[in-house]
Amino acid sequence: MLMALMNEGKGQLDHSAIVTFIEQMAGVEIAKPAEKEHDRIAAD
Repeated sequence: MLMALMNEGKGQLDHSAIVTFIEQMAGVEIAKPAEKEHDRIAAD
């Protein structure tokens, strides 16, 4: 895994590079959940 990251030019990145590698292998993206409309309105 680390060699693949280095080959992709990501060897200088921190542990987040490992997450992006796993995301690519799994075909998913880990992201912050979208803010729900009713939560935003309740906070106003």
